[in-house]
Amino acid sequence: MNSREYNVLHMPLDVLTPLRIQPDASLVGVNDAVMAYQAARGLAADGFCGPATIRACLEEMTGMPMPAPPFKAPVGYDGIHARFGNPLLEKGDHGDFLKVTSPAYKAALKRVTLTGACHATVREEIADHTRNTFQWLLDALQWAPHRVDSFVPRYKRNGSAYPSPSMHSYGLALDIDPLTNGRGDQTPEIPQVVFLALFACGWNCGNWWKGSSRDAMHIQFSTGC
Repeated sequence: MNSREYNVLHMPLDVLTPLRIQPDASLVGVNDAVMAYQAARGLAADGFCGPATIRACLEEMTGMPMPAPPFKAPVGYDGIHARFGNPLLEKGDHGDFLKVTSPAYKAALKRVTLTGACHATVREEIADHTRNTFQWLLDALQWAPHRVDSFVPRYKRNGSAYPSPSMHSYGLALDIDPLTNGRGDQTPEIPQVVFLALFACGWNCGNWWKGSSRDAMHIQFSTGC
C-alpha cells in the first residue's frame, strides 16, 4: 500500500507529521481541518497531530488496531530510575562503553523476536509492546526492518565533553537499519509513515530531533534524556 494513502482527510503525509515536535508556520490553516477530524472522532480537538490523532488515522486507513503502550514513557533519568530501577552503570574497559553492575537490572532485560531474523534486548516491562509494535508494522504496513540494534551499555555519541549514558544502556532504545539510516541522515530510508506509527505507539523518534542531533535509526521509550 502506498504510504501517501495514510493521511487525514486526504491531506499530504507531511502535514500529518506531529506538529508538537515540528511546529511549522507554513501549516497555518491546516489546524482547522485537523480539529474537525478530531472532533468528529471524539478526540481532544486541539488542532495538533499528536499520538492519539495519528493513531486514529492509521487505524482507519489500515483497519487494524494499533498496540497501546503499557504506560507513558518515563521522563528523564530520574523518571527512568523511578520506573525501572538504576542499572548502576560504571565505566567499561574500552572507549565509551559502560558496565551494568546491578544484577537485578540485568535480570530484567529480555530478548524478544521482532520480525524474521531481527531480535532486540529490552526491559521486560516493554518487551511485549516492542514485539507488538513491529508486528503491527509488518501486518498493517507490510514493512519490516532488516536489522535492529538494541541493548549496548555505552555513553551517548553526541560529542559532549561530559557524556551521559545512552538509552541503549537501559534497554529502552533501538537502532533500526543503522547502515541506511545513519545519524544526521536527512533522507533516511525508513518510510515516514513508519515513524508516525512508532510515535503513535509511544516511541520517541530520533528522526524528528533537530539539526545534527537528528538520528533517524533511533527510537526510545523515554523522553527528556
